[in-house]
Amino acid sequence: MYLFRSLGLRIPEGAAAGQVVLSEEASKQIPALLQTCAGVLARLGTTVASAPSGPIVEEKSKPRQELLDTQKRLEPLFTPLQLKYVLDNRQAAHAAAVATAMAVHASRQHLDPNAGFGLAAFSFAEGSQTLPAEIGKPGNAG
Repeated sequence: MYLFRSLGLRIPEGAAAGQVVLSEEASKQIPALLQTCAGVLARLGTTVASAPSGPIVEEKSKPRQELLDTQKRLEPLFTPLQLKYVLDNRQAAHAAAVATAMAVHASRQHLDPNAGFGLAAFSFAEGSQTLPAEIGKPGNAG
């Protein structure tokens, strides 16, 4: 959602939160989030495959919540940090990618890191191409 907000897209009139909004801009920026996440994992000593060997998200590791439910749960926790550290939305997206890498690394005993990274890739794409709810949105400058 942070990357989505940083793109400054023209939202179609009548679009509702949760609606998919595809854009070339998002498609170009998602790999940067993946590189951030993979880079942090590598520095932590957790190796992930450079290309998936199977489905990006397996049935057993699919997200348990819809995107807007996840946003409602997490954004109130992240917004104060975004404000405290004066992060614009693009910076907040990369900070979230760092936090995701740390979560994948920390849970590696319970979830294969490749599956965790696949889930991250799916989530980065979904969050970057879905109109977020208007919960709290500082840092819209980019």
